Amino acid sequence: MTARVPPKSAALELLPRGRLLPDPLWQRRHRGLIILLWLHVPALALFGLARGMGAHVVTDVLVLAAFALLASSPRLGRTGRSIAGSAGFVTSSALLVHIWDGTIEAHFHFFVVVTLLMLYQDWVPFLIAIGYVIVHHGALGALAPSSVYSHPAAQADPWLWAVVHGGFVLAASAANLISWRANE
Repeated sequence: MTARVPPKSAALELLPRGRLLPDPLWQRRHRGLIILLWLHVPALALFGLARGMGAHVVTDVLVLAAFALLASSPRLGRTGRSIAGSAGFVTSSALLVHIWDGTIEAHFHFFVVVTLLMLYQDWVPFLIAIGYVIVHHGALGALAPSSVYSHPAAQADPWLWAVVHGGFVLAASAANLISWRANE
């Protein structure tokens, strides 16, 4: 007797499977992404210092540097390095938002970062990025609303706006998901 495989929905068929990049291509993309991640360390430190944050910003970018170090370590393997890179990039977005006092324009960095992470063509780093946006905007928005949001409505209801931001980042990823699926 053969096991019956349930039919897939048409919507699921449109989604990419993920984890299909050959190792040499993944390594080339990862190397480029990690170089870009490392460039965020001095850029965010300088931006924070220019905005008068002092030594506080140095501590913040050390967290970012730790993610970049982890993402650079071959000991973690492909998935671990992708996760560290993903966490590093969304942390750089969160730091930019914090340094820029929750200014709306700073949030655009999340859109750029999620698009970059699509280069991994792997669900794990992508979903970590989406989840991070929601948790960051909700939790930090509840603890320090003015460091995440510059408008009163979001400061008053950070979890609602966290879902709104996460939804927009996910929606903006639709074209990337289509391109990723087409590449498979």
